[in-house]
Amino acid sequence: MGIQAATTESKSDLRRRLIDSRRTLSPAERRDRSRRICDACGRLPPYSRAPLICSYIGFGEEVESADLVRSLLQARRRVAVPTQRAPGGKPSFALVRAWDDLSPNSLGLLEPAGGRLDIVPTASIGLFFVPGVAFDAVGGRLGYGLGFYDHALAGASATALKIGLAFDLQIVDKVPLLKHDVCMDMIITESRVINASPGARNNEEVC
Repeated sequence: MGIQAATTESKSDLRRRLIDSRRTLSPAERRDRSRRICDACGRLPPYSRAPLICSYIGFGEEVESADLVRSLLQARRRVAVPTQRAPGGKPSFALVRAWDDLSPNSLGLLEPAGGRLDIVPTASIGLFFVPGVAFDAVGGRLGYGLGFYDHALAGASATALKIGLAFDLQIVDKVPLLKHDVCMDMIITESRVINASPGARNNEEVC
């Protein structure tokens, strides 16, 4: 059962409440729960067969995904990460070849630095691991209010799998969504894998 979200609760109020809730986890709890989530990611059939995987790199109190990215790189898999350094500031994803190629951007998020960015077409990515503040059982996602993923994932292939990574305490009964909000196909927490059901979405309220 997810945390109840009042129908009158705004996105900003829900975001604030869930961020505060996530901060109640100790660093040790966050590491342990993150490890279980990443282990579950590695057992997914699409994980082993996707030719190109995109993953965020955890920041602050998010699910820690750095080890997931490192393991992909060590296995010589093709990995892309979000970048805000693309020409024109367009929300994009860039290929990363080695962990040492990453450096903090203006927000402190790790992304490829140095020479020319190797931007990959969003439509060429088969599997996305996506962060968020809150998720619900039909794939609704609440981000940080910047709209990066809603804009970037708008160009994803219809066959791409979009997976939200979250702690159990981030699952709510209902995320308030707008038409442009991009929904997830699956959410993975430390205790379960939630297969979102597009048929359960109300087209008047969600993407």
